[in-house]
Amino acid sequence: MSLSMSASLSMSALAPATSTSSVLVEIAGARLAARSDDPNIRLALSPASELFACHDADREPDIAVTIRSGDLSAPPRGLLRFDSGALWQLWHDDEGPLLRLSSPYFGAAPYKTVRLSQDWHRAEITVHEGYPHYRTPERATDPFEYPLDELMVTHWLGQGRGIELHASGIVDGAGRGFIFCGHSGAGKSTTARNWLAARGGTVLSDDRIVVRCHDGQFWMYGTPWHGEAQLAKAARAPLAGVLLI
Repeated sequence: MSLSMSASLSMSALAPATSTSSVLVEIAGARLAARSDDPNIRLALSPASELFACHDADREPDIAVTIRSGDLSAPPRGLLRFDSGALWQLWHDDEGPLLRLSSPYFGAAPYKTVRLSQDWHRAEITVHEGYPHYRTPERATDPFEYPLDELMVTHWLGQGRGIELHASGIVDGAGRGFIFCGHSGAGKSTTARNWLAARGGTVLSDDRIVVRCHDGQFWMYGTPWHGEAQLAKAARAPLAGVLLI
């Protein structure tokens, strides 16, 4: 993802005018619901996540999240299972899997932790109360702040539901979907911009695309995890081609 560390962290501070005690988004068919168990934490979505907001509750969420504040200054327990080398680590202790999200911008303690159920379908987020500059009473918090939303959705997809690709995804005027896969810097965002300028159409994302199969047809889905062109759309299209750049 092309967001810088500072830019991704800034998504936790959102205008209180849009805040609420619960939010719901749907990404590639995965429903993520969050509620605040803390009267001092009001929820809101980042601009990218807001594009994927749901305003109905016609089915149970695939992933249910609660959020509260607490003291996270204690050292981690258990075993370190994975270190991303950036914002997050995955630990496992006697209570199960735990994500620890840290940044030198704040300090040694994580700015939040995410206690996960074994199947990752439920999560409890704890925001460190020792970092008032991360969460202030007058600002709202995005419970799905990157990278948590991507981590949870890709885990959900990995249970036989689909795959996320490092790619831009473009829908042409005939409704056909084309995926352009490439490493960072390969030209995914540039390809998306050039396509729009020359042919029109719709860009579902310029950096992350989900592919799923339904009834023998492959579909591509937009995601909120955009690249430098900041193009994202909550839509899908039948997949017509995959190109490597």
